[in-house]
Amino acid sequence: IESKYEIKKHVKIVINQIDMDGQLEWYRDIWDDSKSPENGNKLRLYRLYKERMVPDFYVKRSMPRHYRQTLSKFRSGTLPIGIETGRYMNLPLNERTCNVCASGAVENEVHVLIDCELYDDLRHELLNHMHNIYEDFSMLPSLTKFLSIMSSDSCQFLIAKYLICMMQRRRLYIFN
Repeated sequence: IESKYEIKKHVKIVINQIDMDGQLEWYRDIWDDSKSPENGNKLRLYRLYKERMVPDFYVKRSMPRHYRQTLSKFRSGTLPIGIETGRYMNLPLNERTCNVCASGAVENEVHVLIDCELYDDLRHELLNHMHNIYEDFSMLPSLTKFLSIMSSDSCQFLIAKYLICMMQRRRLYIFN
């Protein structure tokens, strides 16, 4: 007869194996572009900064509910910006351009968070925070800046705050 200790040990091994299998399946899913080969997986940016299937810091952090909701939508690629709304019209990825600036760039999460000139003043606090962490932050390419910001637990509240303001301005700009 096995002792309680041995049973607990076996149960722990089984649970760890299930967790590992779940991690592998999750990882395969976010890197699977087969469902939309021309546009890629909707999580094409998320998978670059999300390394493990664990709750992110912002989920546990105290912040207003609408901040958390907006940040969650942004991180999961469902915030209504061009990259997402273009999917509803079956637009090719390269035609989902920004409607609020003259850059002609695809309105994706990187463009909205880092590059769109309409929001330059709104991202000031967020970028200053990153400058305090990384002295040469302004010299980094846009994608590297984006990944650094999205990977930083200390930025999550600032990102959410920025996104709320950005979406308000966007609505005003598009509907006026």
